[in-house]
Amino acid sequence: MRPRGTGQNLAIGVRDQSKIVSGFLSAAWRAGGEAFWEERDRWPLWTPVAIGMGIALYYALNFEPDWSLTVLIAVVPLLSALVLWRAWPKWSGLAPEISQIACLLVIFCLLLALGFVAAKVRTARTTAPVIEKQIGPVDVVGEIMSLARQPGGGWKVIVAPEHIDRLSNDALPERIRLTIRQKAVELEPGQKVRLLAVINPPPGPIAPGAFDFARQAWFKKIGGFGYTLRRPEILTAPPHISSAAHLQQQIARIRLSLAERIRTHLPGTSGTVAAALITGDRDAIPEEAVENLRVAGLAHLLAISGLHMGLVAGMFFAIIYTVLAAIEPLALRYPIRKWAALGGLLGGGAYLILSGGSVSTQRAYIMLSLMFIAVLLDRPVLSMRTVALAATVILLATPDSLLSVSFQMSFSAVIALIAFYEWHRASVHEKGPYPHVRSRYSYWSNKLWLYGAGVAMTTLITDMASAPFAAFHFNRVAAYGLAANLAAMPLAGILIMPALVLALILTPFGLEEYALIPMGWGIDQMLAIAETVASWEGAERLLPSWPNSALALMALGGLWLCIWRRPWRLAGGLGICAGIALAMTNDLPDILIDREGKIVAMRDSQHELQMLPTRKARFTAENWLRREGENPKSAKKRAKAETPFFTCDSLACVTPSKAPLRLSYVMDQRAFEEDCQVSDIIVSTLWLPWALSDRCNSNALIIDRAVLAQNGAYAIWIGRNGMRIENTASARGDRPWSARKNPRQDKPAKRKRPIKTASQ
Repeated sequence: MRPRGTGQNLAIGVRDQSKIVSGFLSAAWRAGGEAFWEERDRWPLWTPVAIGMGIALYYALNFEPDWSLTVLIAVVPLLSALVLWRAWPKWSGLAPEISQIACLLVIFCLLLALGFVAAKVRTARTTAPVIEKQIGPVDVVGEIMSLARQPGGGWKVIVAPEHIDRLSNDALPERIRLTIRQKAVELEPGQKVRLLAVINPPPGPIAPGAFDFARQAWFKKIGGFGYTLRRPEILTAPPHISSAAHLQQQIARIRLSLAERIRTHLPGTSGTVAAALITGDRDAIPEEAVENLRVAGLAHLLAISGLHMGLVAGMFFAIIYTVLAAIEPLALRYPIRKWAALGGLLGGGAYLILSGGSVSTQRAYIMLSLMFIAVLLDRPVLSMRTVALAATVILLATPDSLLSVSFQMSFSAVIALIAFYEWHRASVHEKGPYPHVRSRYSYWSNKLWLYGAGVAMTTLITDMASAPFAAFHFNRVAAYGLAANLAAMPLAGILIMPALVLALILTPFGLEEYALIPMGWGIDQMLAIAETVASWEGAERLLPSWPNSALALMALGGLWLCIWRRPWRLAGGLGICAGIALAMTNDLPDILIDREGKIVAMRDSQHELQMLPTRKARFTAENWLRREGENPKSAKKRAKAETPFFTCDSLACVTPSKAPLRLSYVMDQRAFEEDCQVSDIIVSTLWLPWALSDRCNSNALIIDRAVLAQNGAYAIWIGRNGMRIENTASARGDRPWSARKNPRQDKPAKRKRPIKTASQ
């Protein structure tokens, strides 16, 4: 029996505990609110983050939102802002803290909606026809918009087609990319050509969740990819052309001519790298040299970004300022510093155009432009705000750049660098500068020590900031990147880039050869460093693929850590750790099927991916292995040393009896009748005869030519409760760049029972 007063005492205890909890929460809220309010000057830095989240939301959808939904997403925050504005005088007096938080939330939702609408508008503006199925050989008549020379000879060209056999004018892509395999062919932008080519649709992902090349091609308005079968025939140039197209062709001609002149003066790999640093044309660099630079962690030197743009524009500024300062009447009477800033702005703009204007180059030029404009207006420059403004401009102009590795790696590196040096500057201001050693060599020794420490710290920070994105997109991390950059960065900053600027200045006079010679020597040394570091054991660390959510957590945690200044910034480490934990626990599929059915892979009892013994689809097989975190060369050696996993004859290949399920890869129609009765999964590039559809195992998963054409690549997980199946069509959803093919557009047929294509 309960003692008298127990219920009353219990109620009093509950009330006391609730007061303690509410008091604690109130105190924590006040402390957090004060810290949040003290960092109000950092609030604008979250503008591009909110816009980027809206863009990410748009691309994460499994369907294409119509305009009514887009307008609704834009109108709701606007109406909320209007209501808040009308009620602000009353709310701000009654509950100032709540009203401020509500205001910030409304602003955040407005920016989120702005990013979503910008992405939708970008997609609508980019709409263009896309090749639906392979066609060819067909005659193609069109105009060359741009071209790049290939390492082994030949060209890679972007053509604006005027006529393609078997295609109506309404189905004509705006652009197609063709590889001209024939050598000793001289072409230039603006020429009208006739080509005999085979054209394919833009390829989809090699596996569910993998990189979507078709989406990238969609936003470049490239509706087909292919190759030529004979030498191009040059026709008469078109008489009428738009001003924008004419300007684009002229720039392409200048870039091509400059690249050819550089390669003439510097033959070999060093010439192709020099051309890449000046014109952005990296296609001609031998794959071996590119791979060495990637493994050594020096690939960023090929991507024209903040380092290159800063050195080029800074040298233009320094040269102009030095020359003007030497002329006493000008130096004393006129603002020569502003003139030099204008020269640096124009020089950087010329380099932006010559280099092709990639996302990283645009970001660097926007930042430098703001710095030079600040000099012209006699205003101070806030570096982190400059980065935020650059990111906002790029995201609103080209929202799809958010998904590109160039945008992610370039902005992550520069944000981390600025955050570190902001912290370092505050620390030095608080504790005082580092003591200097007093000796006759102190000045130069300090300068050398500071330069080496700066290069080492900059390399370490940029590597740490960009490593998650490199691991996500390329499944690799450069283990000795710090050592390679310590050796190569002085060459780039002291010799290669100054020689590049000098070559640009001397090119109009035909004297660029004198600057290219020392530049070539520096590039040779840089390539030698890359080759040496890449040859070290363990230089390349491969990592398995990650889910998008893991990268998002790491990115948001890193932004939280870099943008805020107070100690609560350390909470960003929790997001980074959560992303790492999610990446480490990622469940890889047990079976992979190529989008064209040319190759199949299945995991064995040792948890290693075993490939179908075929020479087809090498690109897909190598990328599957990289997504597994395994080197393709090592996997090839392992496969040769082991007993073949698949048992094959002239009709089909089957998995061993010890496999968790029976998979049959049918290569001949005669194998269908037997295999579809005993197999759990049947894969084939052939059509399953409709007469056999009712004889197959009712629980069998049948993936034939029709299913592959409609659904693309497959990934299958085998669990205790059966199979979990994903395909690229379901993962991509119904988007403009992922239009599904008609599965029976080539060969209409009927089946007696539906073919099973998914299972839980």
